[in-house]
Order: sequence, then structure tokens, then C-alpha cells
Amino acid sequence: MKWIDKNGNRIKVKDMTDEHLKNTIHLLLRQHKRIRNKMISSISQAYNFLQGEQALISVENAEHQLNGMTNLEIVEEAYPIFIEMRKEAEKRILNIEYDDIDNQNPLSEEHNFGT
Repeated sequence: MKWIDKNGNRIKVKDMTDEHLKNTIHLLLRQHKRIRNKMISSISQAYNFLQGEQALISVENAEHQLNGMTNLEIVEEAYPIFIEMRKEAEKRILNIEYDDIDNQNPLSEEHNFGT
């Protein structure tokens, strides 16, 4: 996979400098709130527009899955390249802190999309 930098250059993860790799990982980690909100919005829209029992079951399953995801899982789901970046950072033994995001569930309270 390749990362597209702010100048539009395509860079293989393995070719990124240590500093660029660390900064990009931190950039993606900071996106978890925006991603979560987008996912919540999508589920809410689906709930409002879909009809039928199977459609509502699908929305409820998506809601349950999102409520159970950690912030880190949300970033990995949204940016598949993030997983490759984490592996590269581990291979290089870069010191990257995931603790502040790793085990947090992004939802301070469970959302009920049907209300």
C-alpha cells in the first residue's frame, strides 16, 4: 500500500522516514472522533430510511458492533493502511504511544438509534 502525502506524492510505507511514519500514525489516530461521528451518522440515516424487519435488524447489528469497537479498531477499520503502518513502526522499534486510545470505547454512552 502507498500513502499519499500532503503534496500528493505516493510513498510506500516501508519507504517513509521514521519521523514521517510516526507523524502519520498520530494523524490517523487523531481522526477517530471524526470517523466515529460519521459512522454514527450513517447508522442513524439508515435507521431513518430503511424499512422492514430485516433492515432494522441490520441497523441494530451495526449499532451493536460500533458500540463495542475501541477507538483503535475504528481507525483500523477506516484506514486499512494504518495496520501496515503499525507493523512497520513495530519492525523499526519506534516508540509510539497507543495507550491513550487503545482500549477506549469511543462512545461515552451507548447510542440508541431508534429513539
